[in-house]
Amino acid sequence: MHNEAGALRANLSISRPAGAPEVLVLSALEGSGVQTLWETLARKQVELGQGGALAARRRAQRRAWFASELESALRDAFAHRPDLLQARQEAEQSVESGAVSPTEAVQRLLSRLLR
Repeated sequence: MHNEAGALRANLSISRPAGAPEVLVLSALEGSGVQTLWETLARKQVELGQGGALAARRRAQRRAWFASELESALRDAFAHRPDLLQARQEAEQSVESGAVSPTEAVQRLLSRLLR
């Protein structure tokens, strides 16, 4: 197991020289290395918190979550409301035929949604 950990350390240092994660060897069955794991995790949590990296990561995750929820809600609205579903299909046909630009079609659909 220690040879494999050494190989992993070497590979990580080549592929991620600036931020290679620490490689630990542990066995819950043998009870070895578990305490070191917890100490390492606690130290990393403090480091991320102090440097602001954790807060920045959480903000980015919340923004991505928000964007995903918004997109999902819009898809659901246009899929489950018959009037919007029909309007979307008509807009897609208008875009395909070149009668309107995608931007204009989307603006029209959003206007209809917000009425």
